[in-house]
Amino acid sequence: MIQAPEYTEQPDTPTTETDLKAKADSENRTFNATKNKRHHGPIRYPEWMIVRNATGLDGPAISDLMVRAAPHFDTKCYPDQLLPPGMTVLVAMENGRVVGWLEGVLDWDYTEPGAPTPPPHGYILAVVVDPESRRRGIGRALLDLFVAEAREADVRWVYLIPEGGEGTAGRLAFFHAAGFTELPPTDDPLPPMGRWTDVEAMAHH
Repeated sequence: MIQAPEYTEQPDTPTTETDLKAKADSENRTFNATKNKRHHGPIRYPEWMIVRNATGLDGPAISDLMVRAAPHFDTKCYPDQLLPPGMTVLVAMENGRVVGWLEGVLDWDYTEPGAPTPPPHGYILAVVVDPESRRRGIGRALLDLFVAEAREADVRWVYLIPEGGEGTAGRLAFFHAAGFTELPPTDDPLPPMGRWTDVEAMAHH
């Protein structure tokens, strides 16, 4: 299993009136950008869903979701309103509630056989959806937004390592439906899976 990159805890909570205003402006821009992508870009989400980059303020809700849906995951610094530096953290929201979470990096190097393009590669470490909200497109929306952000960062290919155990067949079917294909087997129980970030590149491979 490829290990996640190390991180150091950094505060992400505004402390002054100026910081609060800057944080609000930043979040407003993020929400507007997400809405624009939903209505005008290739990524279209249901009206009830907002998918965006997380902020430190989302940390406790992310931690609660992990405890409910993936208790074997380390909650890291999320309960303290901190995000792991260097990682892309996305959340899916419904009625102001975090119902999905994705964590990944955009500057990874896949060193096992099968990478179709040189690094940097995107690496999706985790994607979790609230058990009561599954089968509604939330996980797919999180994956699509991560792929879109990778494309904007000139990362041509992203990958993940499916988790084994109960529900394996369902997870593999889900990732296949989301455009991921299997790579040569490694020492992990399940083969890694990769996806091009560019539609034209995917069509030629």
